[in-house]
Amino acid sequence: MGTNRRVATWAVGLLSLFGFRLLHAGVMPIQGTWILDAKNSKNVPDSVKSIDLQIMLKGRELFTQRLFEGAPVGEPTVLVLDGVSREREIAKGTMGAIAGNWKANGKLIEQIVKTRAANLLEVVQTTNVTVTDDGEVMTRVQTTLQAGERNERVMIYRRKH
Repeated sequence: MGTNRRVATWAVGLLSLFGFRLLHAGVMPIQGTWILDAKNSKNVPDSVKSIDLQIMLKGRELFTQRLFEGAPVGEPTVLVLDGVSREREIAKGTMGAIAGNWKANGKLIEQIVKTRAANLLEVVQTTNVTVTDDGEVMTRVQTTLQAGERNERVMIYRRKH
């Protein structure tokens, strides 16, 4: 019986490993610490230029912690990558809806944030995140639509080693 149990345990372990790899096959290598490349980024305000990101993925939850000189700033932002819009506090005192989704077979993350400026004008911010196949460069293209105006910000990050 001991041998059968060991074989069964080994088989379950192998299937679990195989299933884990299948589940994460094709998903971008986004986890880790990312340093903003301000020189190659576009339209980035000075207040963001010294902020780096630490990203962790747990299932469909994407945790993003802002870092200043390596130290955490505030609480991590949690984005559930299931396409469902959720009401929550977006910034201190500002409520809004946030939705996140995997696109392009795990090669793109789309985040959509909807708020109201001065509780009147709708603001829609769409952020598309990609990581190069080698996992070394992350690009965040952020488009904001407000009162008929469109602003775009491109943030390039390099993986910290």
